[in-house]
Amino acid sequence: YLRNNINMFYSLKNIRNSDFHYSLKEKSYIFLKGLFLYFLSVSIIAMFIMGIDEIIVKNLNYPSIHDLFRKSKSNINNNYNIFLIVLLLPFIEELFFRLTLVTSRRNITIFTFLLSLFLCYGGLYPQKIDWFLFLSITISSVISVIILYFLNKNSKIELFFLNKQKILTIISFVTFGLIHLGNIEKIYWELILFYPVYVLPQISIGYFCSILRLKFGFIWGILFHSTINLIGSSL
Repeated sequence: YLRNNINMFYSLKNIRNSDFHYSLKEKSYIFLKGLFLYFLSVSIIAMFIMGIDEIIVKNLNYPSIHDLFRKSKSNINNNYNIFLIVLLLPFIEELFFRLTLVTSRRNITIFTFLLSLFLCYGGLYPQKIDWFLFLSITISSVISVIILYFLNKNSKIELFFLNKQKILTIISFVTFGLIHLGNIEKIYWELILFYPVYVLPQISIGYFCSILRLKFGFIWGILFHSTINLIGSSL
């Protein structure tokens, strides 16, 4: 039964898999299998993307959306060092999108702090330590403490999110993919319905990271994300 469970590991069915205790060897096998499935899916997605780009986008006399994405990825690789791309950015993104998939007061509070800090700081990563950063941290801390207080007073909130775990997981990896549209310098709103197709690789990353996070733990999701970024930036 455990073998069957390993074969069906990357499925949203039985998403809470705490009843099984995998050995490190089994976890490593499942992790490598996830990498293989990811690159296989991306290869198929890439052909689909190129087809839309050539048959629809260019025939409508618009610049290649695929080329715009490649340019944005190139800019990221040029502007950020390997530490940021492989370690820091995956860690921050996993905190934002995967931490609260396992619902707890602590995880919700951490997420609230990060989201508040992100919004207070104008949606940017802090570039320097200054008074505005300290002010943003202070405001975010106060908001987090208030949220924690209400969570302690009302445990039904935590239970509600726990019961909606599968829906939250789907929202998480879809949103993770769509938010990468912000990397493109120019968006042609007339083609907006086609843009989600171009972030299917990112949605796929989010999917695999979510499954690993839920069934193995938060660190495994970060490791998968970091590995993909390392391979992608190297290529």
